[in-house]
Amino acid sequence: MNKQSNNKKMVYQRYGKTFKNIRLQKMLSLSFCEKVGISKSTIYRFESGQAMIGFDSLLIALYEMGVTLAEYEMFLNDFIESYQEEIISAILRADYFGDVSEKNKYTGSV
Repeated sequence: MNKQSNNKKMVYQRYGKTFKNIRLQKMLSLSFCEKVGISKSTIYRFESGQAMIGFDSLLIALYEMGVTLAEYEMFLNDFIESYQEEIISAILRADYFGDVSEKNKYTGSV
């Protein structure tokens, strides 16, 4: 297996496993997915990392589970913020606490 297909498989597994964990936390069966238009076999292949599902199908399923795309992304990233999100959070914290010097580090204000 070449490196590109190995990376692809790892991505598929991460997305599918994360989706499955959310579905199980919500105590939803594979039959739930059929109700939103995704066959049991398709969702099984997705959750086991064998295939991806379409973005529109993923969004619909997440919506029906009460999970936003942003929340799904946080699950995917083990609740680690991206660099940009980290900076925004730091600015918001500094603003909330009135820490002007900390806020200026990120905004470049004087």
